[in-house]
Amino acid sequence: MQSVSLAEEVVVSSNRCYSLFFKPYFLDHFTSGSTLIEKFPFFDPTIAPVLYLSDQQLATIQELFLKMHQVYNQYYTDSEEMIKHYLYILLLLIKRSFQPAQITAGYSQRRYEIYYQFEALLQRQVNKLNTVADFADHLALSTKHLSETVKEVSGKTALQLINEKKLQEAKSLLYQTEWNITEIAQALNFENANYFTTFFKRMTGCTPTQFRHI
Repeated sequence: MQSVSLAEEVVVSSNRCYSLFFKPYFLDHFTSGSTLIEKFPFFDPTIAPVLYLSDQQLATIQELFLKMHQVYNQYYTDSEEMIKHYLYILLLLIKRSFQPAQITAGYSQRRYEIYYQFEALLQRQVNKLNTVADFADHLALSTKHLSETVKEVSGKTALQLINEKKLQEAKSLLYQTEWNITEIAQALNFENANYFTTFFKRMTGCTPTQFRHI
């Protein structure tokens, strides 16, 4: 695959799971004097960046990913600029659709705060923390309280979200690196490669090696 100096890689999979990797300064093009969070509030790590999209909105975003993927693979001298503009359109569409969760007063507000703190910690520490108890300890909460709060706010258990994030990281490493399975297992803080393989197969139905060659 040809390299692109700004956008490092665009990955498109057949099951509507997309990853876009880029160098940090790539987003500087979009800020124009304001901070990234001011320009695109969904980058704020203290809120849950959840989008609810109509089929039409999803199709539009999917098309943009496919166009970026096509430009990246065909690589011309102006590919960087084209990807940059496609990405800007994508971020604007996400901004238009993004609606931060409304937090009610009192006790419910605290529950949302806990959930957003958990989400932010999940983004930063998923490669170091494995269990709900690990996250609860970092947040100075009981495991039961964290589990109940996350389930109430998100509809998913804390363990489900941890596993989904670990799986997302695993897929990225399988796509983006030449690391062997043992190295990936170590990077994601799994006990060993066999445990990582068992986890991955349970979550996806295939082994990491099979997934890498799909």
